[in-house]
Amino acid sequence: MKNIVLGLMSFVVLASCFFACSEDENDNDKEAPRVSAIKIANNDTIILSADNILYFNRGVDPAVDTLVTGRYIPLSIRLQDNRAVGSFKIRICFDSLSQTRPAANTSDTTIRVVKTWHEAFGKQDTTITWGRQQVTKCIEIPDSVQVQRNNRRINIAVTEGFYFLDVFCVDVSGNEMDSIRRIAKITYRDKLVESLK
Repeated sequence: MKNIVLGLMSFVVLASCFFACSEDENDNDKEAPRVSAIKIANNDTIILSADNILYFNRGVDPAVDTLVTGRYIPLSIRLQDNRAVGSFKIRICFDSLSQTRPAANTSDTTIRVVKTWHEAFGKQDTTITWGRQQVTKCIEIPDSVQVQRNNRRINIAVTEGFYFLDVFCVDVSGNEMDSIRRIAKITYRDKLVESLK
């Protein structure tokens, strides 16, 4: 009986030491994760015919990322943390600061997209790269939004213009980095084709 009690006490002491150590490790982690090498729709293409291919978002880091409605956004991003990355998020919302707000009857046609991923969970240094083949993981830029007009729902084209594209990352200890803000221009396919000719 004495051996059983001693065995149980030893188990409780060892278990409490183990959990106390693992809690201390997370409590000491005050360093926020880092995000770099963000490429949004980098070197994207529109294929008009077999011998007529238009390229856009070329270069190392374009000042403005061009996003086309009705398409998925290819993405490449590097995530780093001193312990382990938790998740990352991208938010796209209308930039009302640098342009005239849409007319009252079209202001509900601006889009707001938020998507969170956990694919980097537990990794210290990883680069996530998704092309259009991984559509379930990519963000889709809709070409229209549903709005309520005259007691019925109708589809209206998305408002073109400049949008904020914000990238956020949090590590497994709950430290969140300051967001990285980029500017994205959302446009329609036919307008982009015309501007690139």
